[in-house]
Amino acid sequence: MVEQQPRLRAKIIYNPESGDKMQKAASAMQYAQRLREEHNWEVDVEATRRSRHAIELAKEAALDGVNVVFAMGGDGTANEVARGLLRSKTALAILPEGTVNIGARALKVPRDPIEAIDSYVQGNIHTIDVGAIVTREKGSTIYGNIFLFIADLGHVGRAINGIHEPGKKRKKSGVIPNIVEGVRQLPHAETPSSVINIDGENTSVQHLVQVFVQNTPDLSFISGVRPDAQFDNGQLAITIYSGKHESPKSNVLALARSLTGKLIGLRRPSPNETQRNGRRIIIASESPLYGDFDGEPLGSGVEREFFVMPDALRMLVPKSEEVDIFSRPGIPLIPSVVH
Repeated sequence: MVEQQPRLRAKIIYNPESGDKMQKAASAMQYAQRLREEHNWEVDVEATRRSRHAIELAKEAALDGVNVVFAMGGDGTANEVARGLLRSKTALAILPEGTVNIGARALKVPRDPIEAIDSYVQGNIHTIDVGAIVTREKGSTIYGNIFLFIADLGHVGRAINGIHEPGKKRKKSGVIPNIVEGVRQLPHAETPSSVINIDGENTSVQHLVQVFVQNTPDLSFISGVRPDAQFDNGQLAITIYSGKHESPKSNVLALARSLTGKLIGLRRPSPNETQRNGRRIIIASESPLYGDFDGEPLGSGVEREFFVMPDALRMLVPKSEEVDIFSRPGIPLIPSVVH
């Protein structure tokens, strides 16, 4: 008997408009070359040509029986590829080429292209939960989205929507632009009275400042905020910030102080912070709140529902002794084939 490794198929999808076009294309080819020459994979590389094109390309790859689709970019690119792979047998893998890279950091993906590819080839397939979002207005469903890593409502969402405001010459992203836009939006801050329902239990909040709904421990560039969050435990990690002031601006500044404390290592909840876990959360506010999902703008609305889609996506996870954000063991990507 001879043990033989099967030849796997992959597609690399990248967004050429994000950053330097030539550099992105060169990076994609470097990833592909490593897979072909060192690991004997069949690899196609395709650039997106328009918004949501990655969803279409990922769906085509899944229908064609591709084993792994690599999303090369930031959290938004990974989100689009995931939408195309939902409930399929094709696995998502993330190649970090964005600015924040929440997912890649949580999965300990190496930034070096060769190390990243080699760690993926030795990695495991996990079946993960995906978060879903429904926006309603006056009882009618407006639209739905999914999130892999984090979604939120409140001033952070207002800042991200401001960055992506139509008519701006260049789409900006990253930590510094988010902070700058958050400051610019302070005069427009809103912290409305709201009712939050978690798994059927209502809580009234007089001044709702911010809600984070997470699938991973990290909060943007702040690591380990919710260490109890896991990709596959059937729960969402929910963090609610309420305000103690009549002034929305003062409430938002209190939020900024809390997040700054977490950035410098103060992990315990602040007095204005409530941490919960749940499968479904519905937030109804007196006035519209802005939101975002995986760093992409969600717009504003008065009623939002977040819920778990259990075991909705296959994900390829790099070989790492430090990845502890799964409750179940994965399955090796490349099993031996015995002839």
